[in-house]
Amino acid sequence: MSTEQIPEGVRLAPAMVAGARIYIPEPTWCDVDHASENASCVQDVDHRTAPAYLNRPGSDIESLLHVEGFAELSGAHADPVVMLNDATAMHPAQALRWAKDVVAFAEKVETIARSVMPELEA
Repeated sequence: MSTEQIPEGVRLAPAMVAGARIYIPEPTWCDVDHASENASCVQDVDHRTAPAYLNRPGSDIESLLHVEGFAELSGAHADPVVMLNDATAMHPAQALRWAKDVVAFAEKVETIARSVMPELEA
């Protein structure tokens, strides 16, 4: 693949596959260092964003929600999706709608907390 054939939003990135260094097309949003991983075959290489976590109250390690962007080089998720808890794949437009629901939920939590203890500051 020459540089003239690389679509916008994609770059060539080094990857280790079966012990060999190769270059693969990678979306510019991918945060994975494929050169530090050693996939057994190129189909095992996937692309991910840095994850976002919502931890259980009072815990720095136990997450209630885990969300990240994800795409495979080929397969069921060849087009990018947003993964929720590694189990639910959402189209990015669906994830944006869901994010608005999460914000609305957070506002309701804030309203409830302030209603039971009005002296809390912002």
